[in-house]
Amino acid sequence: MEIGKNFYQYQIQSLIAESPIARNWAGRHHSLNRNARIKQMKTHLLQTEAQKLQLRTLATQGAALQHSHIQLLYDYLENSQGIFFVYEHIDGVTLDKFIQKNPTEQIRKEIFIQILDALAYSHRKGIYHLNLDPQNIIINSKNQVYVTDFGFSVFSEPNANAFASPEYLQQGYTDARSDIFSLGKTLNYLFPNPPQNLQKIIAKACDADSYKRYQTCESMKADLLSEFFMISHQEKPVQKNKYMPFVFGGAGLVATIAFILLIKGLLASNDKKPKEVSFKGNSPVVIKDTVDYTKKAELKEEEEKQDDEKKTPEEKKKDSLDKIKKDKKEAREKREKERKEQAFKKVIVDGQFVSNQLGDYKINVEIFNSNKDMELQNVVLLVSYYNGAGDVVEKEEKTLPKLGANEATSVEITKKVNATRFTCKIKDATLPPDPNAPKDDEEEEEK
Repeated sequence: MEIGKNFYQYQIQSLIAESPIARNWAGRHHSLNRNARIKQMKTHLLQTEAQKLQLRTLATQGAALQHSHIQLLYDYLENSQGIFFVYEHIDGVTLDKFIQKNPTEQIRKEIFIQILDALAYSHRKGIYHLNLDPQNIIINSKNQVYVTDFGFSVFSEPNANAFASPEYLQQGYTDARSDIFSLGKTLNYLFPNPPQNLQKIIAKACDADSYKRYQTCESMKADLLSEFFMISHQEKPVQKNKYMPFVFGGAGLVATIAFILLIKGLLASNDKKPKEVSFKGNSPVVIKDTVDYTKKAELKEEEEKQDDEKKTPEEKKKDSLDKIKKDKKEAREKREKERKEQAFKKVIVDGQFVSNQLGDYKINVEIFNSNKDMELQNVVLLVSYYNGAGDVVEKEEKTLPKLGANEATSVEITKKVNATRFTCKIKDATLPPDPNAPKDDEEEEEK
C-alpha cells in the first residue's frame, strides 16, 4: 500500500502506526466521505491456512461487537496483497498519551468504568480481548473510550504485554479472568498510588491464581461502585415552607409518630443486632449490617472442633481418608478441566454464512484441530442464532465422531430459523487419557 493510492473504495492518506504484526493506515472512503483505520496484517502471519482461519475468526468475532465503547469493524478484506481489517476512525489519543495530560480523579474513574463496560459486554458475547493495554484504549476529546483490536494476542509474543496475565505469559489457558487481570493492571495504571480500599480491588483482580480473581467484570464493577467509585453530588438545600409548623402540628405529627412506631416494631422483630445508619445532610446514605460475622464463623469453627473431639479414632481416621479422597478428586477434576480448556483453545472454528432462502439458514463451519498430538472424539459443535436485537433465538448442536491431531474438516448446517447472524464454538469433546496424570489418579479411576 502507498500513501495517495487507492485501496478498493479508500484513498490511503497516511501511515498511522506499525507493530510487529501489522501496519495501520489512515484511509478515506470515496463515496461515503468517512475516515477509517485500515489494519494490514504482515505477511509472516499469512503463511498457513490455520493462520488465515484464525484471522477470519477474529473478523467474525469483531463484527459481532456492537458497543458504544468498542471500535467498530467496518469490513474484512482478503486479496493478493494480504488480509485487511477496516475499522471506524476514532479522533483521539491512546490511554498512555491521555494520562500524560494529568486528568482529574473523577475523569479517570469515568474512563475506567467505560473500559470495564466494554469488556463486560464482549465477555457476555464469549469474546475475550487478551491483549488489553493502554495502546489498545483510545479516548476522544469528550473523554469517550474506545477499546480496540480484540483477540490479536494470538499473533503477539507472550512477553510483549506488561499488562498480560500470568497464564497468558506462560501460554496456558486464558479466559475472561485473564482480561480481568489486565483490567486490574489498567486500574493501577490510572491510579498509581491507590487508597487502601482500591488496593484491595486491584490485588484481587491481579491475583496470580485466576480462581481467586473476580470471576466477572460485573462483580469487579460492583465492588468499585460500593467501595471507591461512589458518585459525588451536592444536595440541594431543603427549602423551608412557611406553612410547615401548622402542618406538623396536625397530620404531620400523626405521620411522624406512626413512623417512629414502625421503626420500633421492625427493630423489635429483628433477631439480629440493630442496623447502623449513617447520615449525611438530611438523607441517610449508608446502611450497614452490624452482625459480627467473624464472631459467628469463630463460634461455628469451635462447635466443629468440639464435635471432632467426640469422635472415636476410627471415625477420625475415616474422616481424614475421606478428606484426602475428596481433595484428590477436586484436584483431578480441576486439572482435567484446565487440560480440556487448553485443548479447546487450539481448536479453530470458523463459520461462514452461505444463504438464507425461504427460512433455510445455511452456514458452512470449518474446524481445525491444531493440537499436534491430541485426537479429539465426540466433538460437540454449538451454533447459536441471533435476531436483529442481539437475542439468541435458537441453538443447535452438531457432533463429530472424531477430529484428528492437526486435522481440518468442514460441516454444512441448515436450520429453519429467522436469524440475522450466528456464532459457533466447540462446546465439548472427549480427550485421550492424560499421560502426565499422577499414578494415584489412575488408581482412583480403576476403583
